[in-house]
Amino acid sequence: MVRKPSETVQLKLRFSEDLRRKLEKAAERNAQSMNAEIIARLEESFRKAEVREVVREEMTNFLEALDPVLFNKLKKDANK
Repeated sequence: MVRKPSETVQLKLRFSEDLRRKLEKAAERNAQSMNAEIIARLEESFRKAEVREVVREEMTNFLEALDPVLFNKLKKDANK
């Protein structure tokens, strides 16, 4: 059965007591449940990864436009 992307699913997770305590304290500081804290942190990690990818692509395009010859040499050297 295929789930809809908007569907909420339940997962059973295992992690250390130390991490559970950190999550509990962070949830209290942010006035939210531990579940909401975990979801917020996971979503933020994906947002950061997406931003890093956009920045990497933009920097690559910028460097290539700035000096195509040097860019191609650096690219070739990186692939060695």
